[in-house]
Amino acid sequence: MLIVMERRGPLTLGVVDNDPLVAESLRRLLEGQGAPIQVLWTAYSAYGAESLCDAEMPHMMLTDVEMSERDGIALATSLAQRFPDLTVVAMTAFEMSYDEQELNDAGVAAVINKDATPLEFLNVIAQTSGNGRLLEWLHRMSKTAKPTAQELAALRLLANGETTQSAARMMHVSETTVKTYIRRLFAKLGVSSRAQAVLVCATRGLL
Repeated sequence: MLIVMERRGPLTLGVVDNDPLVAESLRRLLEGQGAPIQVLWTAYSAYGAESLCDAEMPHMMLTDVEMSERDGIALATSLAQRFPDLTVVAMTAFEMSYDEQELNDAGVAAVINKDATPLEFLNVIAQTSGNGRLLEWLHRMSKTAKPTAQELAALRLLANGETTQSAARMMHVSETTVKTYIRRLFAKLGVSSRAQAVLVCATRGLL
């Protein structure tokens, strides 16, 4: 169940990645969309992130999973004990080596691929945080975002009972591509489930 939270100021974020270029690029991409968010700081290690949390606590932290010395899951575990109100979203460019239970135990609220678009990042951030201002901003954006023919085709197939594997075969693409189509469609529509996507698209006459 999504709990919508109202905040006077923007949703604040901390970004953690052991590659400074990636961390700063993500900051620019997120803040450049005009959404009601603010990146308070970027850190390039788990230890640096903990120090920055002590100095200035964000509402949410995006952390790379694969980092030297201490990875993002170890960081999330430590911060969950010290700052239980902090929401943590894990980022990865690789296949996740942790299972769902391990992520839950570490206090990770969601996982997102690093190759996601800025709108996909913002959708995950909004759905995970339940931040009312950001959800409303995404809702306004969704009214002008146009799903592609491929995204709608993938949704139709899945809505008609096809599996990701069978939909990929029928569309002559990989399963990963089908999942990407659906993920991007969710972001454009500002939804978090297939049922919500079908309802919005049907309401707009897209299906």
